[in-house]
Amino acid sequence: MRLREGLSCIRPTRVCTIGLLSAAIALPSTAGAEAFSPPGPNVALHRSYTLDPRPNYQYCTDAGDATQLTDGQYASQPGSLWVQPGCVGWQRPSLGPHLVTITLDMGEIVSIAGLSFSTAAGSAGVGWPAAILILVSDDGANFHYVGELCSLSAKFGVPAPEGYQEHRFCTDRLRTHGRFVRLGVAVSGPYLFCDEIEVYRGPDEMLALPLEGPIIADLGAFVSQHRTALSIRNWIATDVVYIRQAIVAAAVGADVRQWLNEKIAAIQKANEACPNDPPADYRAIYPLTANHGHLGEVVARLRRAEGYPSLLAWHNNRWEHFGPWDLPPKGPGRSPTLTVRMMANEIRAETLNIANFGDSPLDATLRFTGLPGGQAPEYITMHKAEYVAMQSGRWDADALPVVPRSSNGWQVRLLPGISQQLWMSFHPQDLPCPGRYLGAVLVEIPSTGQKLKSLLRLIIEPLRFPDEPTLALGMWDYTDGGGQYD
Repeated sequence: MRLREGLSCIRPTRVCTIGLLSAAIALPSTAGAEAFSPPGPNVALHRSYTLDPRPNYQYCTDAGDATQLTDGQYASQPGSLWVQPGCVGWQRPSLGPHLVTITLDMGEIVSIAGLSFSTAAGSAGVGWPAAILILVSDDGANFHYVGELCSLSAKFGVPAPEGYQEHRFCTDRLRTHGRFVRLGVAVSGPYLFCDEIEVYRGPDEMLALPLEGPIIADLGAFVSQHRTALSIRNWIATDVVYIRQAIVAAAVGADVRQWLNEKIAAIQKANEACPNDPPADYRAIYPLTANHGHLGEVVARLRRAEGYPSLLAWHNNRWEHFGPWDLPPKGPGRSPTLTVRMMANEIRAETLNIANFGDSPLDATLRFTGLPGGQAPEYITMHKAEYVAMQSGRWDADALPVVPRSSNGWQVRLLPGISQQLWMSFHPQDLPCPGRYLGAVLVEIPSTGQKLKSLLRLIIEPLRFPDEPTLALGMWDYTDGGGQYD
């Protein structure tokens, strides 16, 4: 006997829980990325620094932590970075909102054109930094905020979405000066690791520039207040990288490519402006901002140039990970056929994926034909999967709000450029008899006349699922650990 199948109706989380840079990357992290060249010599080499809080990760903490971040030596031994003695590591740092501050002393006021931060993550519960704030000071007392390294670094590549990886966040776009450089690293998850920091000298004329950027006296309070806005900017910067990679890989004409690059450059520029804090009721669902939604317009134009139709439907296993930039398998396009086999009184779900590659949102009407109960059967509940920016660093179609039903079906808005998933929950309780029904799911766009049709086989076996199941199954792992994976 099959257990009753439930739906994962997860309410969208606040965006302050996201923060990870490695979201939604489907191509290698270096594809389409610019090559980084230090804009000048490393003026942080062998310079002193202070750490707050003190490093405390047991497998790499040693007396060398006081000098290893600027010794010019990158960890090269086999194994993960955090088990190498040349690494500096923190476990559950307690300063402010999971914040680590690193203040480097250059010994004198120097021009500063760039910076790099070498780290690793992607396995064993280690996440990428949520943000790396860059501050400079001439006197060691007044620190000016001059940029955020994760978003500045995105054009040089981003970490892969899964699996262990060592990565250097870097930038050559600073135009400032100072004797002191302070990095405020907002930690995502329980760990942070670093094995080298470099600061690159710029032209001498930078020494005459005024120190711009707000003075931040309490870095912890600043991160607590603006962490959500910083996380949004980093997430959008990562999606921009993905779209740039897709443009590089695409076989499209020069005029289309020029339009795509100009459009995405404008989106990137707008994203790099100091972000505004979102309202208290903000939810981390796509699009994160209006500017973020313009990426969908770029993707829609790109896909049409690649030969995709402006509206298409397909099907995959409903438990597979599904993201906004996913595409149907390559091959001859044809309407999918859905099959739902179940008992009466059981709950079963099936999905239909729809992509709108037009220039603007479309209001679609969904209805059924060939099934008992008419075009909007009462035993079917329609859900639209919303993309939630998860702390894991990926888009997940986890939120399943119910789509309101009307007499002629369900109305759904299809955003341009993204693939969207519809969940159909079947719960036939009082149908007159079991049987096999061959029907269809119809998707109609009244404003354009476009239509999609997907066959649906509904098979109701001559058995009835009990109102109260007598079998339950639960599982738990890591029960013999010390709470590390709780």
